[in-house]
Amino acid sequence: MKKNFLFVLLGIVAVLTSCNKEEVGGLATNKATSFNVSVDGGVQTRFTPVNDLKRFVMEVYKGSVATGTPVKHIEQATGKFTEVLLNDQQEYTVLFWADYGTSGTAVANNEYNASDLKAAQVAAGMQPTKAAYSGVKTFTVGTTPEADYTNVVLTHSVAQVNFIQTEALTAAENTLVVSYPESYSVNVGDNSVTKITGAITHTFSYKSTATGTLGTSYLIAAAKSPITVFEITATLNSETQKKVSNVPFQRNYRTFISGAYSSKYAANLTVTCDDVWERPDNNVVFPKIGDFCYKNKTFSSTYINDTKNPCIGIVFVVDNNGRTGKIVGLTEPGANWNGGTNAEGKLLVMQNEHKTNAQDPDNGVANMETIKALDTTLKDYPAFAWAESLNTPATVGINWYLPAKNELQQLCAAINGKKWVVSGAGEGEFSGWGEGHSIFDDNPARTAFNEKFKSIQEAAPISKALYWSSTERNHGSTLTYFLIVNLLSGYTDIGVSAPYRVRAISAF
Repeated sequence: MKKNFLFVLLGIVAVLTSCNKEEVGGLATNKATSFNVSVDGGVQTRFTPVNDLKRFVMEVYKGSVATGTPVKHIEQATGKFTEVLLNDQQEYTVLFWADYGTSGTAVANNEYNASDLKAAQVAAGMQPTKAAYSGVKTFTVGTTPEADYTNVVLTHSVAQVNFIQTEALTAAENTLVVSYPESYSVNVGDNSVTKITGAITHTFSYKSTATGTLGTSYLIAAAKSPITVFEITATLNSETQKKVSNVPFQRNYRTFISGAYSSKYAANLTVTCDDVWERPDNNVVFPKIGDFCYKNKTFSSTYINDTKNPCIGIVFVVDNNGRTGKIVGLTEPGANWNGGTNAEGKLLVMQNEHKTNAQDPDNGVANMETIKALDTTLKDYPAFAWAESLNTPATVGINWYLPAKNELQQLCAAINGKKWVVSGAGEGEFSGWGEGHSIFDDNPARTAFNEKFKSIQEAAPISKALYWSSTERNHGSTLTYFLIVNLLSGYTDIGVSAPYRVRAISAF
């Protein structure tokens, strides 16, 4: 009887061994390995330990890269994968994923589709409300120390995007609709992303008039350069749509887009990436009038003394899109706008037949091109030549030029803290301010603007003087003048030949 019982036990062991081989996809039982999967609560997710994940996914591939069909795809509710049988001396690549979904590849309410970790993505029709995490381990069984691959630390597999309203709202029921032009899937094995054609829309409900976070998106994005950058649109309560260009989205980073989403406020949107998830920061700030502009086209409200990325100007115009505008240069020499003479030694400016036709009141770039077509060396136009000299050496995205008449008046408005209004006044006359203005007042805004220049070594504050514009004005039948602008008062006048001040500006 005892012999028969032992025989039966041996048979049971054989059956169980056979079952084990089937459960792990036919792998040999040379090595039983357990993987402990966790989310980093130290470097990447500082101060926010993650311990409430509900779905863990593992895919096992033979070889140094994850290709083809995995040896095994496992989904479960815990981060401990026990007794995974592997071939001794075999190289493996194992992909891991974790999120807040439910185990099972066909679960309808899962926010992420993790059925193939070589192309993990947001599930069709879903708007994720929480992050997802991923990681990869490549090793050779029996050669790589087990401690190097059995404890697996995951990091964010998504970018987080936060929409922050900085002004109080007028309604307690608010809806923000954000449109992204495209989306991506990620190959967990190498962190590469693949574009998914078609725009996606996220809709957020915000039940308050107070400032705060209107909504948060989670997006699959690239992990490193080139990072994911594109334009998004945001519409609050069916008001005027706001476009935000060149917004960076990067795996393991949080992006904040802050400002007034309501069109009832004339405010800019600011984009920053913080360091709560990952370092170093990706910082992209939407500029404000008075901000410092640096060589790499970043901005700051307080001066940063960085010899590798020096300050090159100060913002004085921000366009309605919040991302483009104009900066004014840091120095202002005195120069004639025209220093040439004809054969008789007379100033060319006195000869009507030598008029330049640089008559654009709004576009100094156009005027500069007109002058350069007349004199490619600009030797007869010292003010223009000085502005052009600032482009050597060139700075990518910056083109210095002598401002047109109206651009100088925009600068005057910024300096004086006023709103510039085109009132229909004729050339050579004061155009007008949007609020009361006196040329004799001690304007705190002007003082504050000039303090910006004082922060920068070798920069010169705006002086109380006349400045050459690049806009020509014909006067009578015998003389040609260029308009000059008083940056203290905003008044324009006409000049013939005098070393008035010159300031260069550039669009950004």
